[in-house]
Amino acid sequence: TLGRTGLYVSELCFGAMTFGGTGGIWQHIGDTAQQDADRLVGLALDAGINFFDTADIYSDGESERILGKALGGGFPLSAVLAKEEYAGLLLWEFGFTQMGHPVSCAAGAEMVAVMQEEDLAGNAERMGARLMDGLREMEEKYPLIGEVRGWGLMIGIELVLDRTTKEEAWEAATYAMQRAYANGLLIGKTGPVYGDNGNVLKLKPAVNATPAEIDEILVRLDRTLAEVSERWPGAR
Repeated sequence: TLGRTGLYVSELCFGAMTFGGTGGIWQHIGDTAQQDADRLVGLALDAGINFFDTADIYSDGESERILGKALGGGFPLSAVLAKEEYAGLLLWEFGFTQMGHPVSCAAGAEMVAVMQEEDLAGNAERMGARLMDGLREMEEKYPLIGEVRGWGLMIGIELVLDRTTKEEAWEAATYAMQRAYANGLLIGKTGPVYGDNGNVLKLKPAVNATPAEIDEILVRLDRTLAEVSERWPGAR
């Protein structure tokens, strides 16, 4: 009854990290989906908690946005934001399993309050810029780094064997993750597909990270990339 629905997933660990940054990509995806849909739903997962600070990067054409993951501060909690024309549900239509659990809602409300009171979104932006500055220096230092991309403290480091052809350095990414662990740094890995084919290292420090902690991350990552580069000296 609501016509054709278009859905696009804006989880930044695939977007900003894998597909080349924000820079209008969400607007482009949204506009493209709208061409064949009467109703556009945006699924914002990793960025769920930043709904109050990051609305400008998403498509203006969204009818609804679904938020999750960090919204509950560790508790199971999600939310749906909708335009007025799609929010006219009857009272009995607002029910579903585990809806509005008081503990999760209390945790989520307090977490949003802390985010605002301590300006953690602003801190993520500032510390993300500090981290990106250091990573860009490493990008010039290590040919294995094809590109560094990110938004705030959600950052991806694409590893390639050839910067021109963008040949994915899958094995190097796996080894980098192992060496990072050995160096006391927890990172993840993603890419076009999960598993051993991921060639993008994921850095997602806490939003309350300090300048000293960011600098320590850079020291340990630099040590890690030096070890990986010794094993793949042919990267160019």
